[in-house]
Amino acid sequence: MADNPTPMRPETGSLDDLAQRIKTYHAAVLDAARNVVGKAISAGLLLKEAKGKVPYGEWLSWLDEHCDLSERTAHRYMQLATNKSKIDDALRGKSATMATLSLNKALRLIETRPENGDGAASKYAKTQEALIKRLQDLLPEDVEEAARRTIQELQATVTKIKPSSVVVNQS
Repeated sequence: MADNPTPMRPETGSLDDLAQRIKTYHAAVLDAARNVVGKAISAGLLLKEAKGKVPYGEWLSWLDEHCDLSERTAHRYMQLATNKSKIDDALRGKSATMATLSLNKALRLIETRPENGDGAASKYAKTQEALIKRLQDLLPEDVEEAARRTIQELQATVTKIKPSSVVVNQS
């Protein structure tokens, strides 16, 4: 079946013909979505090999010129390839499989796994969990005020870290 980026205009045909064509396109949709993570891991392994062969300092320009994917996508594919065993471990005993997993779900699995406790996402998740636990320990009448103060302090911190992200109302 040839790739067709735009939907075909329905042609007149028998119901049997239409049913067969519907099945063909549906199978193509399922096939396109199948094993996205496995394909990304394969690409990541190749990217890692290529990065090892590209002269120092030329990786991003080589990637841009030869691979038709962004630096961020390449990084994600390599991250998935590096952490394939963690993904396998996380899926062990669960109904999800590598073939049905989305890229974002796979990335979340490796970012928040206890074995990967050094990552920024893991540290943030632990801090957030501790904060929520502390809020739950407060008296019900104190929770709302504590949460409001925490939100204000978080917003002030974001402003200090990334001042361009905050729009000041000058009225």
